[in-house]
Amino acid sequence: MDYIFISQKEFEDKIKNNDFLEWACVHDFHYGTSLQSVDTILKSGCDTLLELDVQGVEALRKMQYQGIYILILPPSIKEMAARLRKRGTDSEEHIQQRIKTGKKEIKKYKMYDYVITNHEIENTVNAILSILQAEKVKVSHYIPPSPDIAELLKDGVD
Repeated sequence: MDYIFISQKEFEDKIKNNDFLEWACVHDFHYGTSLQSVDTILKSGCDTLLELDVQGVEALRKMQYQGIYILILPPSIKEMAARLRKRGTDSEEHIQQRIKTGKKEIKKYKMYDYVITNHEIENTVNAILSILQAEKVKVSHYIPPSPDIAELLKDGVD
């Protein structure tokens, strides 16, 4: 999904209409995940990857939303600061605010199912793909390949 920018008034109307799966205000910016967009993708049978901050994860966990929650961390706070500065999009004041928030968010790591340290992007992507592959073959997510196997599995262990 792409970011869609809307006015503050429109955002507030969407909150009132329950148009978001989750929403949060982060660093003076409002972010939300469109419920309709997620439903459309899920109904198509595709996997859905949501980029959420800690507030979003907390909201989804509170509503017991089924998902795989992965926290991606920088190798260090020093590296986080360096990466933010390298982007060249934020003032030093905003970078310091993001670092302060990041430190608080890191402490909430236990609400996630997995934690990945992002040393190298290729390794991080491979770790995420490995998690997704493993989750698909969990017993709780298993989809029988044929009606006869489904029949055998529906009664459970004998």
